[in-house]
Amino acid sequence: MQETGNNINTQSLSIRFSAGGFSFFSNESSKEFKFSHSDDSFARCRAICLCEAEIWKDYKSVTAEIDDEVSSLFPSGLFGNEDCERIMRFNYPSLDLNRFYISQQYIDGFDITNIFAVNKELEAFLKEYFPYATITHTSSAIIENALKSSRKEGITEVWAKETTAALYVAVAENGSLILSNRYSVSNKNDILYYIGALYANLKLSQQSTPLFICGEDSTVKLLRERVAKCQSVSI
Repeated sequence: MQETGNNINTQSLSIRFSAGGFSFFSNESSKEFKFSHSDDSFARCRAICLCEAEIWKDYKSVTAEIDDEVSSLFPSGLFGNEDCERIMRFNYPSLDLNRFYISQQYIDGFDITNIFAVNKELEAFLKEYFPYATITHTSSAIIENALKSSRKEGITEVWAKETTAALYVAVAENGSLILSNRYSVSNKNDILYYIGALYANLKLSQQSTPLFICGEDSTVKLLRERVAKCQSVSI
């Protein structure tokens, strides 16, 4: 798993929980587990987490990253907690709020809040074993990086992150968010298809519009054959 953020403290631990797999990164090691069957309750993720000795060292900071499709973006401060629950229920009619609670993550400096669902069993696990962990959603860092970088450079940029079973993408133009999406993927061809379709649908130039990708080396290599300004990053 790639680092969460560009400047990793040597005493930090980042853990990603996903129905498609489990992964973690520390200053000394990293591991990724891909599941052949969906772990919707995160039971297997929790079991692996308990068994990995590297996770239980003394870290100054711990980030628990949720890799899940249930998330929505809203203007910060516009809605209260009850409003967020109603909106999420509208956007995701099958979401069982008896099993999930709604968390909010502010995108610093852009008046955007990422609202996402966290499995209550996973929440209880984190509170018991990582009571001081910061709970984030995978898409938040990608969106924030795209917004900040595109505003600094004054151009349109594409940012993407490959996880165990998904591809997250954010497109920003001069600090304004154009698109944010999560695509379920099962192989490298899926990633190439979604990136290619995104460039085509938004009429972006594969020669001049930069792509910043956090993913496996093989994924970066394939994308560099198709996007001229493709750069590997850690998110």
